[in-house]
Formats: sequence, C-alpha cells, structure tokens
Amino acid sequence: MSETTTEPTAILVDDEAAVLGHLQRMLSECWPELRILDTAQNGREALAKIGTQVPDVVFLDIKMPGLTGLDVARDLSRDTQLVFVTAFDEFAVQAFDQAAVDYLLKPVAPERLEETVNRLKNRLESETTMSAAAANQHESLPAYWNNSATQQKQRATPYSGCASVREMK
Repeated sequence: MSETTTEPTAILVDDEAAVLGHLQRMLSECWPELRILDTAQNGREALAKIGTQVPDVVFLDIKMPGLTGLDVARDLSRDTQLVFVTAFDEFAVQAFDQAAVDYLLKPVAPERLEETVNRLKNRLESETTMSAAAANQHESLPAYWNNSATQQKQRATPYSGCASVREMK
C-alpha cells in the first residue's frame, strides 16, 4: 500500500463522468476504507495523476480519447494493482497480459465488484506482509554478517590448545 497511509488508495479513470461517479459510489459502499485520491477522464491525465499520486489501485477504462487504458497500463509500475472496467469484452486477454487483477464489464454488478474488492484486499495484504518480511530479513542481515565474519575469524585463528598437544608428544 502507499507509504504515506495505511489505508488503500485508488485513482479511477474513465472518459464518462457519470461512470466515474457511479463507480466511486459503488466502491464507497463495498470498500469504505478505500481512499479515492483522484479521477481522470483520459489516458494522458491518468498517467500524470498516477505518476504523482502513486495509488495502490487503478480502476481503468479501456477505450478513451488519446491513450487507451491498455496504453496507460503498459506504462505503470507492476506494483500498481490494475482493474479494467469497460464495456468491451474483447480486450480481456490483453488486459491480463498487463497483469490486471480483474476485468469488469459495464454495467458493473455490485456482487462482481465485491469479488474484485476482496481479490484486491488479499493482494494488498499479502504485498504488505511480504514487504514487512523482507524488511525484517534486511534488518537481521547485518547481525548475520557480523556473526558470520566472527565465526570465520575464529576458524582462521590457530587453536591455542594446539601447542600444548604438540608439547605432549
């Protein structure tokens, strides 16, 4: 999730203002903790806003003026969770090639959006868990390296008891 907050964040992208408003209302009902950072109505605007605001999730239409949603997806970081929301089913394979979490057909059914939200929550939660585990491993590496260096030094140092063993012979 975004570094400045613990709540998930999103940007919604569609060239139809009514669709943006409807999607925003539906998301507020089924995922109240999601913070909508912004909306965009075309691909260029979307890329600019996504680049500066760095959301966890982008809900993205496919057919828009200028850049398509697929064009936008190609330019995004793989850390951004993508959900395509479109009236066209023929782009699903291309959407999943861009690592889409889901592909919703308009009009979006509330039950279907809930499934998508659950999938997103699971991905974001496991992403957070993996990041925390990686941070913990990273923090413990210096101690490991120091311990390993000490052990190597001890192995390289001649055993002080060797001289006494030789003297015994």
